[in-house]
Amino acid sequence: MLKFFNRLEKTRNFVLLVFAVLMVVSLVFWNKSNTGDVRASPLNSQETVASVSGEKITVGELMRHDLQGLTISPDADALQALAKMQRTGSSRLLITEGDHLVGIISLKDLLRFLNLKLQLEGSGNAAVEQKQDALAN
Repeated sequence: MLKFFNRLEKTRNFVLLVFAVLMVVSLVFWNKSNTGDVRASPLNSQETVASVSGEKITVGELMRHDLQGLTISPDADALQALAKMQRTGSSRLLITEGDHLVGIISLKDLLRFLNLKLQLEGSGNAAVEQKQDALAN
C-alpha cells in the first residue's frame, strides 16, 4: 500500500511539473505584450478596449490627458491628498518626483491610514484615562 501512495505522489509531482512547464512555454510564445519598452505611450497604443458599432476604441482615446491635476508630491500629508481627491473628483492620485512616477495612492489607502490613526489615538487616550483612574484611586 505504501508503494502505491509513493507512486501516486511521484505521478502527481510529474503532472504538476509538466503543467508548470506548459504554462511557462505558453507565456513565452503567446504573450502579446510590448517589446519591452515600459515607457511606451498609451496614446500610441493600438490595443482595443471596446468596440462600439464596429468602431474600435483604444486605451489612448479613453485615458485622461490632464495628469497635473492627478499628481501629488511624496512630501504631502494625508489631508492634502484627500483635499486634492475631493477637488478633482478622483479616487487615486499619482505620486511624482519631478517627471518620475514613484507611486499611486488611493482613497481606500488614505481611509485605511486615517482609521488606523484614529484607533491608535483612541487606544492611547484609553490608556491615559486608565492611568488617571488608577492614580485617582
